Amino acid sequence: MHTAAARIALLSLLLLCAAAPAASAKKAGVAATATEVAARAVISTTADEVLAVLRTSGLSNGQRLEKLEKIVYVRFNLPTMSRLVLGKKWRAFSSAQRDTYITEFIDYISIYYGSRLDSYAEEDVEVFKAKDRPRGDVQVSTRMVGGQANGVLVDYRLRLDSGEWKIIDVTIEHISLVKNFREQFSEVVKREGPEGLIRSLRLKNRQHEERKGAVIAEQTPQPEEAATR
Repeated sequence: MHTAAARIALLSLLLLCAAAPAASAKKAGVAATATEVAARAVISTTADEVLAVLRTSGLSNGQRLEKLEKIVYVRFNLPTMSRLVLGKKWRAFSSAQRDTYITEFIDYISIYYGSRLDSYAEEDVEVFKAKDRPRGDVQVSTRMVGGQANGVLVDYRLRLDSGEWKIIDVTIEHISLVKNFREQFSEVVKREGPEGLIRSLRLKNRQHEERKGAVIAEQTPQPEEAATR
């Protein structure tokens, strides 16, 4: 994975782990719009959900990972992200290939985020600004507080989908997650076509499921072990 993309994943996941008290969405005397307030609330709610999972005792690593992946699935607009990532390459995919690609991408991004969320529980962030953007989107700006990433700016772009605000991109210090994936995926499509990208995502997802299955198996007491407890 490209270094920039890995950095985006690390910092954006830190962001979702704990929210410090938010500053005013606008400068003094300027009221925030209803859309800005609603989008900001999504980031805070997501942080609470992640913390609840990370701080629940008694969960195995496999159980915790499954819960975190579900949060990613709900809070991100993964179908929209999948199309944005392909950009102009979307036109090269047939209808059937698009459906298959979206399915594999959703699994991939849920795994990509969920597997990293498990490592961070104590970082703080200040949600300090929200701004209306084109296409009815809202950008929620945050600042990391404490730790090695202190002061780093992280922006979330959210879009309304069926009455719910969902994340469609994450930008760390002007580096967009969608654009980074687009660069990687475009190279694969250029070399191997749509089917090549689908195969690559499917392989990565299968490898993850195999690793997760092995972890769960290691943490599950064998009959003779359980009998001695």
